[in-house]
Amino acid sequence: MVKENISQQEVVEKAQEQVEALVIDSRIKVNSKQTLEVSIIQLGNIKEVRKNVKEYKDSVVKPIKEGIKNFTDRLKPIEEKLDIMESYLKSEQIKYSNRLDKEREEREKKAMEEVENGTSIERASKKIDNVKKIEDNISVRIDKVLRITDESKLPREYLIPDERKIIDALKAGIGVSGAELEDKKVIINRY
Repeated sequence: MVKENISQQEVVEKAQEQVEALVIDSRIKVNSKQTLEVSIIQLGNIKEVRKNVKEYKDSVVKPIKEGIKNFTDRLKPIEEKLDIMESYLKSEQIKYSNRLDKEREEREKKAMEEVENGTSIERASKKIDNVKKIEDNISVRIDKVLRITDESKLPREYLIPDERKIIDALKAGIGVSGAELEDKKVIINRY
């Protein structure tokens, strides 16, 4: 066991010295009983230095890891509540955005009908512009996400669906029966 009262630097330097000595002493060819015994002794020395290094490393790292774990555990309930609130608000924004998309499509359809019936393009497009102004306040991006449409049709290599592999294949233009890429709106948090 490494003594507690020596500094980190001293422990590292001592370990480096021991390793350098072992490097020099370990450059032997095992070709006789005598060199075999020397190599066995060297392996024992290596094991001892490795054990000391590990013990010292653990004595330094373990308390740090425990401190990090304790700290993150204290923050976890707060983060979980934030995640729930964020998820809820984003889902509400997606619902509203989808409703606006549908409304815009309906207004576009009506505007086209009005233009065909003689209404000016400017007048017909004003109704569409009102919806677009509201949509501009919602920041979204379109992500490609996997949706398995029929698991029974998936090729054997995808039976335990490796979603990353399926997505990569579909993005590369390789057809994968039973799966497709679909667009999914994702709220971009600008605040």
